[in-house]
Amino acid sequence: DFPGLLTLPESIEGALETLETLLIYELPNLHTLSECLTTMIHLKRLDMIRCPQLLSLPSDIHCLTTLEHLVIDECPVLCRKCKPQYGEYWSMIAHIRIVFIGEPRGQEEE
Repeated sequence: DFPGLLTLPESIEGALETLETLLIYELPNLHTLSECLTTMIHLKRLDMIRCPQLLSLPSDIHCLTTLEHLVIDECPVLCRKCKPQYGEYWSMIAHIRIVFIGEPRGQEEE
């Protein structure tokens, strides 16, 4: 349990070339994802759940050509930005085969 974590630890960079699944759960103060995520050439699944302060995706997420499964849920601002067809980030993730974006609830009305 790491409630005070604001960014992912730098130690994750050691897994860049082998990691296939990354599950990010219940990090209430996580604000950003490292840009190094976009160099995870074998990443197939990325889940981000219950990270209400997470506001953005790495700018080069579209470079993750092996990413097949993306889940974003209970991240109100990010869910709104990734809304299929209309969200400002949709074009960055539309290439992913399976995308689940939860309903933005809680802080979505700003």
